[in-house]
Amino acid sequence: MNMTHEGGDDAPGGGGHDDEGSIAQDAVAQLLKGEWTGSVEWVLAAAVQLLAAAIRARCDEPDIQQARTLVRLFNDRLHFELTCQIAEAWQQSAPRDMTIGRRHAQALINLRELDLAEGLIKELLAPQDWHAATVPAQTIAFETTELRGLLGRIAKDRFVRATERNDTEPQGAGATPSPYAGEQLQTAIDRYRAEYDADETRYWHGINTVALLTRQQTERAVPTGAPDNPARTLAARLVAMLSAKVDAHRDAGKALESSHPGSDAAATQAWESRQKQWVRDAGDMPWILATLSEAHLALDDCDAAELWLSRFINLSGTRPFDLGAYARQLVEIWRGDPLRPEKDCASRLAHILSLRQQAATQGLALSAAQARDLREHPGVLEKNFSGQSTFSVATVRHVLRICEAVGCVSSDIGRRIGTGFLIERGKLWGDDSTELVFVTNAHVISDCAVPGSVAPKRARIQFEMDSGRTAPQPEYRVGEVLYCTPPRGAFVPNYPGKELDLCVVTLDPQPSGDGLELNLAMPKLGPRTKVYVVGHPLGRGLQISLHDSLLLAYDGIPRLIHYRTPTEPGSSGSPVFNEDWEVIGVHHAGTSTARRLDQAGTYEANEGIALAALCRTLKA
Repeated sequence: MNMTHEGGDDAPGGGGHDDEGSIAQDAVAQLLKGEWTGSVEWVLAAAVQLLAAAIRARCDEPDIQQARTLVRLFNDRLHFELTCQIAEAWQQSAPRDMTIGRRHAQALINLRELDLAEGLIKELLAPQDWHAATVPAQTIAFETTELRGLLGRIAKDRFVRATERNDTEPQGAGATPSPYAGEQLQTAIDRYRAEYDADETRYWHGINTVALLTRQQTERAVPTGAPDNPARTLAARLVAMLSAKVDAHRDAGKALESSHPGSDAAATQAWESRQKQWVRDAGDMPWILATLSEAHLALDDCDAAELWLSRFINLSGTRPFDLGAYARQLVEIWRGDPLRPEKDCASRLAHILSLRQQAATQGLALSAAQARDLREHPGVLEKNFSGQSTFSVATVRHVLRICEAVGCVSSDIGRRIGTGFLIERGKLWGDDSTELVFVTNAHVISDCAVPGSVAPKRARIQFEMDSGRTAPQPEYRVGEVLYCTPPRGAFVPNYPGKELDLCVVTLDPQPSGDGLELNLAMPKLGPRTKVYVVGHPLGRGLQISLHDSLLLAYDGIPRLIHYRTPTEPGSSGSPVFNEDWEVIGVHHAGTSTARRLDQAGTYEANEGIALAALCRTLKA
């Protein structure tokens, strides 16, 4: 396996190179160094196929440390499917590793494959020889604790999924939870509490215990304000312990600033040791601040909860992932409603987090329940979006209308892969057909084995925002593949080839309703010309994410459209709209080193395929 190939000038973007295999080799080399690659999704998928094959062939690379780095890197970037491919290859051909296994279980949980994750964790926790000579006892103890905590996460997720139907059925959130949901809630409490009782420094297990105990009391209509309430008692202990941690971390930082490494080796070594410990503690600080906010929420001290939330949000080390994790906890467990901040403290905190996420990403995420709420209650829509410059009331109304035609693509085992949308067939072929067809990328659905894609017979499509359907949402299959060409010429202006990375299929059964409106003309370029991308990012459950972005350029054919917007895995196949909410393209890739379409040089950009190019090809 060639790990040292030197790629051409276009290798970072993954589309201007003649040899697709060599581009994948370039990505492999970067990944083995622990560096994230700017390669487009299908090149990244091809690189992982090479890495998995090397593992199965027992090549020298990747070694165990590189494999651990790979699965951490993919999880951090939300590419959970890629984590599974590396971990499964390792499991088949090398001694089982607890760290790789834990990352694998985390990926499966995020892919909503809870039964598989639970089975894997139980295998990892079974008594076995972990080669103590090469695996330190401290590592085994740490991984064991983390794996047991993940069993609590699985039970919590099962509880959440069992109660999700309350958000879509007519009786709403006040419906009585099923016995199964109650059992999973108790299991989650028991698992988290056991880990916290074993070691009270595991505050993340403690705060989950607090949240779930409070939720259980709410479900049983038990008053939560009593001083001897176990949830409140535990929350108070967490506040005392973590407040002291924050104070100690602050004092340690001040001491480091006012001190010097010292003149002798021993003093320098001691100073550097304190500095390293301070940096390690700083990495935990976002979670500590979020936990303090949640603990004060449990204590009914909303002002303090909001204060710690503000510190959490404004901490430089807080990642979007951290914000999203706390936001989900507030909505799923505390029943916070970000659209109604006046409802209660959890809703107030969820609203603040929602505004921060919108500002940070220029994006708006709506669950199916929130979309229905906004449709049914115009006053809530006005209250939340009136006066906003980016997401005005009119903009959100458009989103609610068009998102019903935007579907989520998954495999037959439930793994989310990408996005696609409905449009009338006649608008693409230039005839009178009103049959609705589904458009996505060929690296999402493909009958020509594009790396990372799902075969048509294994693809499943759901329209989770369709207000005209009841829960559970119907699942569509691919009927016929009408058009499919593999990805070639990404980020290459005026590429002469016919490959478009697009796939057009019929669905079975035939969907009803309206498709998207099409415009084959490109918008007039200007400093404020905007496009909108609507899709189903991975790891978000039932959500559509809308991002507001500037149109950067398009080539002369036109074939490629460049725009700047933060997108996530799962956005491939998303429709790209002009300012009149007419679809003009299909999002398919993004890179920090895109070749400019209007002049020499590179820039950070996302890329869509112009539907005008597809229509020209189909008509020809």
